[in-house]
Amino acid sequence: MELKNARIAFIALQAYPLFRAEAGLRMGGAEVQIHQLARILIEQYGCRARFICLAPRDGLETHGPIEVAAISRRHGALGKTRQIFRALEGFGADCVLQRSWGLETWIGARYAARRGKRFVFMAASIPDIQPPHPSDWLHWRRAAYRVGLRRAHAVVAQSEEQVAAFERHYATRATLIRSFQPPPEPRKEDQGYVLWVGRAIEGKRAELLLDLAERFPRIPFVLILNPAQDKEYYDVLCARAARLPNVRHVPYVPHTEIMPWFRGARLFVGTSVREGFPNTYLQAFRAWTPVLSLCVDPDHIIRKQRLGFVGDDDFEALARELERRYGDAEWVHETGRRAAEHVRAFHDPDRLANEWGDLLGRLLAPLKRPPERT
Repeated sequence: MELKNARIAFIALQAYPLFRAEAGLRMGGAEVQIHQLARILIEQYGCRARFICLAPRDGLETHGPIEVAAISRRHGALGKTRQIFRALEGFGADCVLQRSWGLETWIGARYAARRGKRFVFMAASIPDIQPPHPSDWLHWRRAAYRVGLRRAHAVVAQSEEQVAAFERHYATRATLIRSFQPPPEPRKEDQGYVLWVGRAIEGKRAELLLDLAERFPRIPFVLILNPAQDKEYYDVLCARAARLPNVRHVPYVPHTEIMPWFRGARLFVGTSVREGFPNTYLQAFRAWTPVLSLCVDPDHIIRKQRLGFVGDDDFEALARELERRYGDAEWVHETGRRAAEHVRAFHDPDRLANEWGDLLGRLLAPLKRPPERT
């Protein structure tokens, strides 16, 4: 079976804001990446695509070349499961792609097994690769994930660290296909602020960015903080940011409008406890913006290729580096240049599109094309 006209279904429950930003829902970098993949498969290989997303109400929508099977958030777990199966069956998916651990991993694998189709799991973050534990079988979603992962026809990792973790913890051979990022843009106009972008969840630790702002009152900071489920935590952060005269708090920026903020930043600060491969780091690199990371350094690229700084979870070290580098124009320029070249060399969408085409072509080759529906 050729890729042209192959029906690719994406179980991406949090991706609805990609199609209707006015719905007031929020998403992360994982959804942006899977949407870029869908566009590439449509434009370069002639695939058909359907997204299965949670939304305010049930319905089937068309957004350009992409179909969206919207599933109401009011459904319980069983109702959502049934609706996802119906969306897959109704589309006649030849291959199901799903990212991030959960019940949806089992659903994708189960559909593929029942219909003789293909299922691909895509790793997004640390919980996808953390070591299995006997108690997983008492956590039904985690147990479903392990079963689905074992039955996947392919597992795709974002980094060499993820590849090694799948082999070590799950005896699963993963394929390394890095995250997409468009080519670097022309050298930015440095507006002198330090940027932080992310959701208001405790693991992102936005409060540490505010700690830096308090310590360095003469440095301007921009905090792009997206609301999440913990409204109290979000409100506390907003109130604290409002009290700091050198902090500009931006509640939410759609992903299609985010790059100007990276282009204007002198430095980008990451404070997360753990991440898979942060999309925000790649966006900073694309904008020639060095990254000062408190913890996260996927595949040690920041250290090895000198793309910024890694603090090994030492806040004082991060603060010293910010003070040291903020006024060092030569370091900012040279580090930003290396970061932009890294994006060009390892995250070019055209090259990665070929890798995805090769993988899906191999998986779908044994399948016979069903007759066209009328």
